[in-house]
Amino acid sequence: MPDQTNYEATAVAAVAQPDSGAYPALDFPVVGVGSSAGGLAAFTKFLAGIPDATGMAFVLVQHLAAQHESQLVQLLTKETRLPVSEASDGMAVEPNHVYIIPPNADLALTQGILRLTPRPAAHGLHLSIDFFLRSLARDCTSRAIGVVLSGTGSDGTLGLAEIKAAGGITFAQEPASAESAEMPASAIAAGGVDFVLTPAEIAKEIVAISHHAYLRRKPDSHDAELFPTDQVSYAATLAVLKNASHIDFTLYRDTTIKRRILRRMAVRGVPSLADYAQQLAGDAAEVKVLLKDVLINVTSFFRDRVVFDAVRTLVFPNLAKEPADEAPIRIWVVACSTGQEAYSLAIELIEHLEHQSPRRALHIFATDISESSLNTARAGVYPASIEAEVSPERLRRHFSRVPEGYRVNKSLRDLCVFAKHDVTADTPFSKIDVISCRNVLIYLTPTLQARVIPTLCYTLNSGGFLILGSSETIGRSSDMFEAIDAKNRVYKKKAGACRVHPPMFATSPQLSDDPTPAKPGPPSLVDLQRAADRIVMSRYAPAGVLVDGDLNILQFRGKAADFLDPAQGQASLNLLKMVSHGLAQELARAIDEAKKQHVTVRRTGVRVRDGQRLRAIDVEISQVRLPGSTEPVMLILFEEGSPAGPLAHHEVRNEEARSEDLGSESRPAVRSDSVSTSNSTPDAEDFAQLKRELAAANDYLQSLIEENNTINDELRYAHDDTMSSNEELRCNNEEYQTAKEEVESANEELATLNEELRNRNLELTQLSNDLTNLLVGIDLPVMMLDGDLRLRRISGPTVDVLHLSATDLGRQIRGLDLGFSGASLDQTADEVMRSRASKGVEVRNHNGRWYALRVTPYRTEGDVIAGVVATYIDIDVVKRSQESLRLSGDAAKAIVETVRDPLLVLDAELRVQTANRAFIRVFGLPQEIILGQHLYGLGDNAWDIPELRRLLDDILNGSAAMDGFEVTHDFARIGRRTMLLNARLLENGAKGARMIVLAIADITEEKHITDALKSTSRELQRSNAELTQFASIASHDLQEPLRTIRSFATLLQERLGDKLVGKDQEFMAYVVNGAKRMQDMVTAILYYSQVGNQGIRATAIDLTMIAHTAIANLENKIAKAQASVTVEHLPLVTADPLLITQLLQNLVSNGVKFRSKDRPSVVAISAREEADEWVIVVADNGIGIRSQDTVRIFTLFQRAHSAAEYPGTGIGLATCKKIAERHGGRLWLESEIGVGTTVFFSLPKVTSVVAAAIETPTEPRSAT
Repeated sequence: MPDQTNYEATAVAAVAQPDSGAYPALDFPVVGVGSSAGGLAAFTKFLAGIPDATGMAFVLVQHLAAQHESQLVQLLTKETRLPVSEASDGMAVEPNHVYIIPPNADLALTQGILRLTPRPAAHGLHLSIDFFLRSLARDCTSRAIGVVLSGTGSDGTLGLAEIKAAGGITFAQEPASAESAEMPASAIAAGGVDFVLTPAEIAKEIVAISHHAYLRRKPDSHDAELFPTDQVSYAATLAVLKNASHIDFTLYRDTTIKRRILRRMAVRGVPSLADYAQQLAGDAAEVKVLLKDVLINVTSFFRDRVVFDAVRTLVFPNLAKEPADEAPIRIWVVACSTGQEAYSLAIELIEHLEHQSPRRALHIFATDISESSLNTARAGVYPASIEAEVSPERLRRHFSRVPEGYRVNKSLRDLCVFAKHDVTADTPFSKIDVISCRNVLIYLTPTLQARVIPTLCYTLNSGGFLILGSSETIGRSSDMFEAIDAKNRVYKKKAGACRVHPPMFATSPQLSDDPTPAKPGPPSLVDLQRAADRIVMSRYAPAGVLVDGDLNILQFRGKAADFLDPAQGQASLNLLKMVSHGLAQELARAIDEAKKQHVTVRRTGVRVRDGQRLRAIDVEISQVRLPGSTEPVMLILFEEGSPAGPLAHHEVRNEEARSEDLGSESRPAVRSDSVSTSNSTPDAEDFAQLKRELAAANDYLQSLIEENNTINDELRYAHDDTMSSNEELRCNNEEYQTAKEEVESANEELATLNEELRNRNLELTQLSNDLTNLLVGIDLPVMMLDGDLRLRRISGPTVDVLHLSATDLGRQIRGLDLGFSGASLDQTADEVMRSRASKGVEVRNHNGRWYALRVTPYRTEGDVIAGVVATYIDIDVVKRSQESLRLSGDAAKAIVETVRDPLLVLDAELRVQTANRAFIRVFGLPQEIILGQHLYGLGDNAWDIPELRRLLDDILNGSAAMDGFEVTHDFARIGRRTMLLNARLLENGAKGARMIVLAIADITEEKHITDALKSTSRELQRSNAELTQFASIASHDLQEPLRTIRSFATLLQERLGDKLVGKDQEFMAYVVNGAKRMQDMVTAILYYSQVGNQGIRATAIDLTMIAHTAIANLENKIAKAQASVTVEHLPLVTADPLLITQLLQNLVSNGVKFRSKDRPSVVAISAREEADEWVIVVADNGIGIRSQDTVRIFTLFQRAHSAAEYPGTGIGLATCKKIAERHGGRLWLESEIGVGTTVFFSLPKVTSVVAAAIETPTEPRSAT
């Protein structure tokens, strides 16, 4: 059996007795505030709303890491003006102070002193908030205030419940305002919270409540002082509760009721009971809340561990002695609340009996008057914080984990029957072995306790056990019970006690403990008449006695003592022993006559010796009859007769006349007078006559005595028979009464069981509906098979996948073709039932689709395998994905091995996982040495480079890649080489694994070539610069001689024009034209040089206007050629307007120059938009260009036609191309001989390239 004694010593060390009435240890309120995740923000907002003089103390309990120093004190000191300090062991709590729990410790409050204990080794949840709040409830009772703020889990739920039960006030943070809402939500769901507010609102409400009289009572004051004279409002409040619950709370201790009412008044902020009673009358919700407060439902698992130890050692062994075939063990838990007590007893008894074979059956009846508590008990769902009360072993064995916390297993719940029952009024159970009635009697008045305890005694079997709360006793019922553990309140029923059920009486004024008599009303006329009758009867009524059938005196009336003469010896109230001997005989005869004849009998003048004289007494006997009564009651009246005078020797009683009276017929009144002889002196004859009469009277008296003796003997025999019969009848009546009560108890149990069965039927119906809807709605083929593998249930998709339908239910699947290849279902099911373990296999249907067949055992409540549950899960996509991944992996591996460059795959620790053959070949390292080796340790630490370390760490930390990292090193086998490294991060999203693919390229030769290219490039740049300088110088130096030559040649041509004859004029024309061509070529070369070396001035331009400007510049040429130039709408672009003008001008000029002789020249300028650029189109209908010349003509000095046919320098198209390229565009052409030529050039929409080329030119440019 699990031992959790030490475990619970810390978990429930401080548990408050529910509303025990004890006064708080401190005379000021103490506020316990608990939080975990998100607690700092909540604490800050809470303390910000607390003034610095509330008169309250605040203790903050936060879930803190055991090994880390807390900074809460420093952080919260900045948020409040109250002194904030870390709690230490032995620190006294003071008002207007804030105390904070230290790390790695549990905090409790004991007699106003903070106590720290080392935090126990964790077995599950560590509930430090519950631990403190429970101690706060015990120590401060009604002055305890509990607050649960943001946090995860359910810590604080039980603590708030116990503070509320002890009379304190509880708060929880509004879940919507909490960073983590689980803790406050759990406390709210458990019903232990009075206020649900934000932290700031909680602070405000606590400050307001702190001024209420409920929290400011003096320690020596009584609750009644708050109800000084308002008994009317108090009675009205109880009446409202009675109407709502049908429970008469006047039979409960009024101190408890008043404290609960006061608590609700404080919560609602109502100052007087009259105001509260008025509100209560019109607020059904508040009535419900008050009723729940009054019916305190506070309990826990294994509450008061020492009591359970006592029960386990003293009670359970007696129950286990009985053989298993005896009646079941029956336990009754009175006022079970939410069921923890009942389940705890069930767990203890199961563990005690588990080694007994066979075991006795167990029935536990758990009752309460709160239906909501019973619903919680039946559900058996409790918060995760019960880990502080139940050991891990018991949680594993008897509970199941659910999102709400823990659910009691069905096997344990089935042992307990929960029913609504009022122990003070309802018929009790019968034949009970153990009754647990803890913390119930303390709420009842002594009168009601005197009624309940005998009822419990009668309910118990002989030798049964009664368990009471720590503050309860059996009182004056020690004749019923004997204490077997007085300290823990465990009692045993005495043999023979309570054989007859005590009467169940209705509530009456006599049951109340209130000694205050009812205020008398005004007297009525009947009361006045009765008072007058009493005066008359006391003054004029004769003396008498009222006797029963045995002549025992029931009542003395009037001055009866004058006629009674009690005999000496043992006291007796028998009438014949209370009168003188002479009167007794006559009285006996008269009473006998009155009984037999049912008439009133009167005797007059009965003479009785009174000392030295005779008294004459008149006696009258009458029967007193009551409706419905069979018991004979006689009224005997005495009166003084005529004075008889002193006793003379010759006076005698006339016995003969008296004998005649005895034999007379019945009549309404029989009278007999004693006759006296004359006072004359008697003679001898008279004396003889008297002697004869006396002898006759003696004979008659003797006969009467003998007859009376005979009758008395017969009566005695008859009386003995009657007594025997009466005894038998009494025994039978007791048996009938016992049987009747047992039947009533059985009926009550049957009603309870019927209610439980009804609830279970509802649950089964709901479960059946849930299962049906689950099978219908689930998108998986599911089959339930019995032990013979017959179909019991199937889900909807089973029809499509397995081709089964509802008509196949009951059919055996052995040998049935379900359309799958691979492992058969029947063989797998047999294996699962044998092994009692689930099994999964992969199967494939005839269509080639893959499914995962999952077969699990079908377990009954008794852990019997009664079949299997088979589920087919479509994994075709997964299988195909796996195959695709495998193929991809093979392909990747083949690629890795195919790559000619060295390649490594590294794990997150930069250890080699894969190295391809190229790496092994290049570096000459064996694969068995490489794999698993750290990268930085390869090749004599050749790769241990700080910059490489940094780049690889960056990749692992999220950088996308590493590109173009060069490593130059003297490698052992290949000498000094330069390697180019590229790396990429690979992540497996499913497994979270990270790897780096590192590609290594030997770029030593490329590096040498690159270095050579760079040297050549630098040389070319220098040559280009020199050429540019030369072109500039040459253009300027050549321009002057050329202009001189051209000018003088022209001058000579003009002067000698008529004198030149023959070839001279032709030669002079050659000189002039050659000089002109040379001058145009120099100008073109200079312009080309400027375009290539100087920046561009880019701006927003309208190409349409630029085109018209170019056309205007060529106006004469166009007109002379009779050409036509058209311009469509062109776009706005960012470009150098002068250069673009020159570009268009050159293209239009070429279109006009190279025109066909057969048709007029037509040039068209248009544009088209593409993705990221504009394409400008210049088309003509000229002579065209051969296809082999379409590329060559963009080179300097290259022409498609001779200068003789079409004059030109061969530089124009090269210049146009360079202008386009400087703007980030390109230039090309399409042409067909005899049709025409179309030249295209592009300009980008984004002008970043153009903007990058803008610079200030060193020399002004010409558009020529």
